Amino acid sequence: MKAWESLLEEAKRLINENPTAKQAIVLRTLNGNVYHLALEEFSDGELLLLQLREKDDVVVRELVCLWNSFEIDVPSMAFRRGLLALSAGNGEAEVLLQGENRFVVKKLRVLMPG
Repeated sequence: MKAWESLLEEAKRLINENPTAKQAIVLRTLNGNVYHLALEEFSDGELLLLQLREKDDVVVRELVCLWNSFEIDVPSMAFRRGLLALSAGNGEAEVLLQGENRFVVKKLRVLMPG
């Protein structure tokens, strides 16, 4: 769980500093780099995807999405689809979720419909 703590803390910081944001997304790539964005609109997620493309750092290892209610949940469907479009390997990205009494981790591919 320790690996997730820094990502979750960064997401909380982003929400606290951007109270009008709908969600904060923080991710760590396979290369170990951390990227983050507070989204005012769900379409803002494209900016984070563009940054990954520009840096040629497109394979995501871990992802946290914190909503402005401070609930941990999946990012928008558009963002999830965008990640898969960047790299098929992103289906294996681990997404932190809030379970009933603990955190759980799911692969991105199992969070997609169908």
